Amino acid sequence: MVTCDLLNDEGWQEAMAGGSALMHLAAYVPAKEPKDPTAVIRPSLEGTKRVFGFARSARIKRIIMTSSIAAIGYGHDIKSRSVNFSVDDWTNVDGLKGALAYAKAKVLAEKKAWEIAKENHLDLTCICPSIVFGPAPDTDISASLKIVLRLMNRQVPAIPPGGISIVDVRDVAKIHVASLDDDDTIDQRIIASAQYIKFTEIVDVLRNEFSDIKFPNNVAPVWFLKFVGLFSQTIKQVVAGLDVVRNYDGAAGADLLGGKYRDGREATLSAAHSLIKSGMIKGIKPKF
Repeated sequence: MVTCDLLNDEGWQEAMAGGSALMHLAAYVPAKEPKDPTAVIRPSLEGTKRVFGFARSARIKRIIMTSSIAAIGYGHDIKSRSVNFSVDDWTNVDGLKGALAYAKAKVLAEKKAWEIAKENHLDLTCICPSIVFGPAPDTDISASLKIVLRLMNRQVPAIPPGGISIVDVRDVAKIHVASLDDDDTIDQRIIASAQYIKFTEIVDVLRNEFSDIKFPNNVAPVWFLKFVGLFSQTIKQVVAGLDVVRNYDGAAGADLLGGKYRDGREATLSAAHSLIKSGMIKGIKPKF
């Protein structure tokens, strides 16, 4: 085990020594939108250049990189209430509005990865997961799982409108490993996304499983969330694009899983039970 920092050269040469392939998974995901977007963009962009540079020095040719649907489905001038995205789409950095430093960081980092791969003849695959649910191994949870955490801890007064595209973390892991063993994925982007699910459905799934928890019943209008977003950094991230159904073509990811993703409801409940087991849900004692 070697400790490395995306913004520091120390440890990377040792980490790469003797390796035949690299999985670049690290990225900074803020729980709140930073006042200075470079706090998110710099680690992603400089980190990608640093990691790929040390991989080249170690003569590692095969690289699997974790990108995101944030590098695909944002900054577009969308006129309809529903839009389909594929791996051919890229987030339009110039069209990003509001608090979306993470999306900008992901698209810039992935484009830099493809640029480096092309220049150095590297065998690159980029995996683009949607919102990742599923079981958490400990209390150091992702920004995505904080959606479930806040709902379970009664910190959300109303149900957000619209929904999100989600995928189970176990499927994301399997897609990474399967890509490493499949040369057909070289030079490919692969979306890992099981389904689009409305927030009302997420709440219903949780309510049916945990009847002792009082979940919100009312759906907050988009205009209200946008108003609150003027004052809340967290809400700003949630509001972005809620009035548009974004469907991501995750077929290639499903193929690597043998044809099927875990259902989004299963991913939601697995996340909730893991949060209880970790003692993170107020008023509910974990059962061991």
